[in-house]
This record gives sequence, structure tokens and C-alpha cells, in this order.
Amino acid sequence: MKIKIIGKRQGVSKKSGKPYVQAFYLNSVHDGEGEAGDSLFLSPEDYPYSKVIVGKEYDAQFTRNGFLADFKPIG
Repeated sequence: MKIKIIGKRQGVSKKSGKPYVQAFYLNSVHDGEGEAGDSLFLSPEDYPYSKVIVGKEYDAQFTRNGFLADFKPIG
């Protein structure tokens, strides 16, 4: 699925103690009209905060269970 990053943040999980990068994007509304904000969590080892660019489009692929399987920039 093609997504455009509209925001990002980084932090450390209170539950696991592991660092993360959270990327925000707009997604089409399921069974409705328009768009809604959504986010995904990325491993900073695989996707450093500085490499996730706000305003850039990415190809995000998810498993059948909704977990992120692949995330790469387009173009």
C-alpha cells in the first residue's frame, strides 16, 4: 500500500523498554468515505528516525494479521 508520511516521533516503550520510531500517515476509511489518521511502529535499527522523511511516499506491506512486513521509500 502506498502511504505518505505526515508525521513521526521516536520514543522508548514503557512495556518492553525497546526504542521505536512511530510514523503517522493518512489511510482511506474502511466502509466509509474520506481518510483517517493511522500510524505504524518501526524498529529504529531497520528504519532510523533520520531516514523516515515527512512528506515522502513509502510502500508499506502488511501481513494478513495487520503486522508490518515491508516498508521502503518509493522513488
